[in-house]
Amino acid sequence: MSKHAKPLILDHCNHKHTSNEVACDLCALYGICRVAGLESDDLEQLDKVVKRRETVKRGAVLFEEGEPFHAIYAIKSGSFKSSCGSQDKRPRVTAFHFSGELIGLDAIQAGHYTYSVTALEASSICRLEFDQLEQLGEQLPAFQQELIATLSGQLSQLQITALINQQIANKRLATFLLDLSVRFAEREMPASTFRLSMSRSDIGNYLGLAVETISRLFSQLQEQKVLDVKNRMIEILDPAALRKIAL
Repeated sequence: MSKHAKPLILDHCNHKHTSNEVACDLCALYGICRVAGLESDDLEQLDKVVKRRETVKRGAVLFEEGEPFHAIYAIKSGSFKSSCGSQDKRPRVTAFHFSGELIGLDAIQAGHYTYSVTALEASSICRLEFDQLEQLGEQLPAFQQELIATLSGQLSQLQITALINQQIANKRLATFLLDLSVRFAEREMPASTFRLSMSRSDIGNYLGLAVETISRLFSQLQEQKVLDVKNRMIEILDPAALRKIAL
């Protein structure tokens, strides 16, 4: 590496972060942003592609289902939900997205976004413009390799969703909570005590369960001392018991 080269992560992110803001080196874009050995000219090229720290208000739509694909988004802070469905039907919640994760990956192949994404709370994102990536990848092979690796690493979440949809009610909720815990831990955020940014209606929609069922299951888990539930605040008191329910 040249003595003049700088790690991209220092140029593109501020390491000071709030309780729900992920550090840059824990973001799913980190492998792309830290491509080793880049000179100052390369940093200028990447500046044209990665737009940092755009704020998104709660309830704002990041992109709509069917909209032409134009960018990948990395969540710096906050959370989002994705949903799909026609206007004459209730949209189906298909996923939740949290700090450090990427949104919009599956639109690369389709050429358009296959779901709508809405902010669950005040959030901030980094936007990776995709129309310039091909040219940048040709100039920086390491960048292209990191991009492919990053895209491949996101497929496991689809497997979790497929697993949840095959389970009975109590197993669905247990698997959902354990999945959140693992994802938060990966970003070095509290994994046993966290606030649910989504409503119980959204959770029920995602899990394919009625809101009343979700409330009943939370009450049961609290009575069994598996969870401590205070409105949207969740504390996992007995992780082993929760895992046993999910099995």
